[in-house]
Amino acid sequence: MVRAITKTHIIGAAEGFSAVDGLVLATVNAPYKRGISVAALRECIAKANLDDWPVHVATFWSHLKAAIGTIG
Repeated sequence: MVRAITKTHIIGAAEGFSAVDGLVLATVNAPYKRGISVAALRECIAKANLDDWPVHVATFWSHLKAAIGTIG
């Protein structure tokens, strides 16, 4: 995928995503050979349907839970 960086978004061939999206994807995809896209992760979470991405979605929630635990 070719990416162009603007002030607020990285725009790829299929979708635009923010720097935060990129950080989330880097964290979620790091341990795995196959990488989930922003759109696929968003759809899995919104529809509560893991499709072919159960480990990626579980990684997202486990990292989110850890981050929330450090707040406050």
